[in-house]
Amino acid sequence: MIPLKYRIPKQGRPNKSVSDCEECDFSALHNLVEYIIGFFEYNGMDFVVWECPECGSKWYFHSRSNAWLRWYEDYHENDYY
Repeated sequence: MIPLKYRIPKQGRPNKSVSDCEECDFSALHNLVEYIIGFFEYNGMDFVVWECPECGSKWYFHSRSNAWLRWYEDYHENDYY
């Protein structure tokens, strides 16, 4: 279950490569959590939404666990950015 403060409406396009922008070839492979803008639930599944810092495209991918949510919380609560 995604906490309300992290939920956003479904937006963007699905991204099977997870961390690569299909519009401008930006790769967030080494620090994707920095670009996560929120999470949404759809058909009983959790999804992660991230925004490309280069072109502004939004992408989402299915998250099988709440690990992304924990990393996101840790990143923002400890001011790594």
